[in-house]
Amino acid sequence: MGAAVFYGMGVPADTVEGYAWTRLAAEEGFSKAISNLPEMSGALTDEERKRAEKQVSRFKPKENDEKSPNYSKNRGNRATTNIRKTGAGRGF
Repeated sequence: MGAAVFYGMGVPADTVEGYAWTRLAAEEGFSKAISNLPEMSGALTDEERKRAEKQVSRFKPKENDEKSPNYSKNRGNRATTNIRKTGAGRGF
């Protein structure tokens, strides 16, 4: 999704928003996102990169946020569990 937004593939191009989504995906370990980050980062100005990082921080759950799937280490990662149960995410 980040690359599509960054490069304008099927949606209006928005390099800041695309970088932010790609950065979030990279933090979750998605290899394509990790490999795309250096090129995307190089295409942004310092100001654009700061705006993108600010967007990234808004999407990250706070340490004590009860709504976060990572709130309790004993509860596991609900997002991964739900994907396994439903099969969501196949075909990407």
